Amino acid sequence: MKFISTSDILLISSFLLPSTLALLEETLPNGQVIHTSAHESLPSDPDTTLNSRKLDIYLTKPKPGSSSTDDDSSSDFEDNTKVGYNEICGVERPTEETWKANKGDIVDWFFKQFEDYKDWHKDNGNSSPNITNNNNIAYFLKERWAPKALPSYFEFCDKIGSCNVGSCLHLVEKNETNQHDRQMALHVFEWLASADGLYKSVADNLDETLRAFRGGSDNFVDEFSTKPRIEFEVEKGLRKKALAAQVGSALRLTATGVGGVVSDAAKARSRDSEPTGAGKATAAAGLIVDLYLAITSATKPIPGDFETGHVPNIKSYYQHDWEKLRTKMTDAIALNHRDLMKGAANEQGHHILAIMRDSDSFGADDALYQQIVDYVGRVTTGAAINKLWDLQRAYFVLADSETGCENQKRSEEPRGPTEYLVCLPEEPTLEFWLYSIDGRHEGKDKQITHVRGPTGWYKLADNQNSGQYANFTLEDVARSSYWVHKKQLIRKKGDPIKYDHLTAEKILNDESRTEHSQTNGIFTVPICENPGGESISSVFDPKGENYPCMCGSIGWNNKDSYNIATDQTPTFLAQTGLMFSSDWETYCDNRNACDEASDVPLYGMLQALSNPDTDPRDAEIPKKLQHTFKQCRKRKDSAKHRGWPDKDKTNDT
Repeated sequence: MKFISTSDILLISSFLLPSTLALLEETLPNGQVIHTSAHESLPSDPDTTLNSRKLDIYLTKPKPGSSSTDDDSSSDFEDNTKVGYNEICGVERPTEETWKANKGDIVDWFFKQFEDYKDWHKDNGNSSPNITNNNNIAYFLKERWAPKALPSYFEFCDKIGSCNVGSCLHLVEKNETNQHDRQMALHVFEWLASADGLYKSVADNLDETLRAFRGGSDNFVDEFSTKPRIEFEVEKGLRKKALAAQVGSALRLTATGVGGVVSDAAKARSRDSEPTGAGKATAAAGLIVDLYLAITSATKPIPGDFETGHVPNIKSYYQHDWEKLRTKMTDAIALNHRDLMKGAANEQGHHILAIMRDSDSFGADDALYQQIVDYVGRVTTGAAINKLWDLQRAYFVLADSETGCENQKRSEEPRGPTEYLVCLPEEPTLEFWLYSIDGRHEGKDKQITHVRGPTGWYKLADNQNSGQYANFTLEDVARSSYWVHKKQLIRKKGDPIKYDHLTAEKILNDESRTEHSQTNGIFTVPICENPGGESISSVFDPKGENYPCMCGSIGWNNKDSYNIATDQTPTFLAQTGLMFSSDWETYCDNRNACDEASDVPLYGMLQALSNPDTDPRDAEIPKKLQHTFKQCRKRKDSAKHRGWPDKDKTNDT
C-alpha cells in the first residue's frame, strides 16, 4: 500500500483555484444567455441575501441543439451505440472511462454552472420562493437539471447521505435542452453522489471505530497505566492536554499517512497554476486530502482546550476524552460536507470546483475510504498510549554505541537490562533505553521512586503484526520520539506540538518516504542525550540505579567538558515534568553525587519555561533546583546490577 505523506497533504492542500470570475450577461446569436468575465474572487461563503432577481433566469436551459458552454454541441456522448447508452434517457451511464475521457469538458461545464449559481446567489439568496430552505450548489443543480429527483428540496445534499438524483429519468426532459448538457449534468450528479458517499463512509466508519475505542477505554487504561503510578499527576489537578489535541498533533505531524496518492503527481500539479494532468492520483484524491485535513483541523488545540478540574478517576477522564474526540471528528466531517455542497470555501480554502478539478476519478473506493479510518484509528491508539506514558514521566536515555546497538543487545555483558534497550536499523550506532520515573513518592520522606519502564512497555516489544495495539512496537516509539526531539517540536510537557502549515511543510519535505517515517509525530517521549551512557539504569535495584541527571553532549565525570551551550537538562526537565520533582534533585545530589554548576541559573530557566495553562495547579518548581549539574561522580553499576525486569511486567508494583 502506498501512502500520502504529510508534506504531500500540505502541498495538495495548496491547490487553490485562481481567482474566479464575476459575470456580465451577453446574448449569443443562438439565443443563449451567457456571462462574460470580469475579475472577482470567489466568495469564501456565498451565504448572503441581496435583491430578488427571478430564479427562472438562472434555471433557463439552453435551447435544444445548443450547449450551455459552447456553440458546438458535438460530443463523444452523441454515439448511441456505446456500451452503457440508455435509449430511454438518451444519455450514457457515467463510468471511470467516460469521466477520464471527458473530464475537461465536465469541469468546464460545471464551472459555468458554478458561476451561474454564484450569480443567482448574490441576487436572490434565500429570498427566492423556490429555494427557501436550501442554500447550496448541489440543490441549484438539482433544480436546474434534475427537477424531478428526490429527496425533497430542503434535504438534497443538505446533510451527509442525501446527494443522489436516483435515475437518469429524473433529468430535465430531452426536448427542453440538449443531450450534451444532460450528459454533463449526469456526470456531475454522479460525482456529487460519490463525494457524498466518501463522507458517509468515512463518517460512519470513524464513528464506529471511535465508539469502540471509548467502549474499550477502561481496559486500555489498565494495559498502559496503574493508579499508583499516575495518581500524582492526576490528583495534583494537572491541566492535561486533551486527547483530541494530542491526536490532532500526531495526525498533522506524521510524515507518512493516509493513503494512496502518488506524491510525484501531487507535486507536479501543485507547481502548475492550472492542472496539466501529469501523473495519476488515486480515486477522489482532492476530496480525501481535504477530508483528512478536516479531521485533523478538528483536533487543533484552542485556548482553554485543557482539562482543568480535579480528575480523581482516570478511566472516567479517558472515556470523556474519547467521546470528545469522536464528536469533534464526526462534526468536522459534517461541516466540511456542508461547506462543500454549499459552494463555500472550506477550512483549507478549497471549494467544490477546485476539488472536482483535482479528482482523477469519482468511483466509489471503499478500501481507500477505509484507509482513512484505519489510519486515524492507528494514530489515535498511539497517541493514547503516549498520553498515558506522559503521565508516568517516561523518557529515553540516548547513548552512543561503540559496538553497535544490536551487538549491545546480544552482549553477554550489556550496560544495563537489555529488555529496555531499543535499536533502530537506520541509527545502528545509537542506543535508546526506555525508562520512567513516576511521581508516586513525591513529597514523601525517605522514599525515592525507582527507575523502571512505563506501564505496559513490554506489550510493544516485538509487537509487529500481532494485531494488538495497532501493531505498534518500541521501535515506533523510539523513532517517532527521536524525530520530534531532533526537530525540537516540543518545548515543555503539556504544550501542544509546534505546528503550522509552513513550518511543517519545511520540516517534512526533508523526510524520506519510507515505512520508517510513518509513525513520526505519534509518540513524543522526551529524550535525554547521554553519549557516554551514564544514565543507563537498572530497574528496582538501587545498586545499579541512575537518574537522568545530565543531558546533552557533556560527560558525567569530566567537569571540564561541561558547556552550558550543550546542556539540554533544563529542556528535558520541562518536557518530562521532572522540573516539579524534588526526587530528581535529591537522587542526583545524594546518590549519584552530582556537583552543581553554580553559574547556571536552573531555577530561573525553569521559571521561564513554566506555563500557567499547563502547569500543575498546586505544584511548584522546588527551590532546591537552583543550578544544573556539571559533574556526577558516583555512577551506579547497571551492568553488574541490572535489576528485575520481570517484576516490572506486573501492574501492581
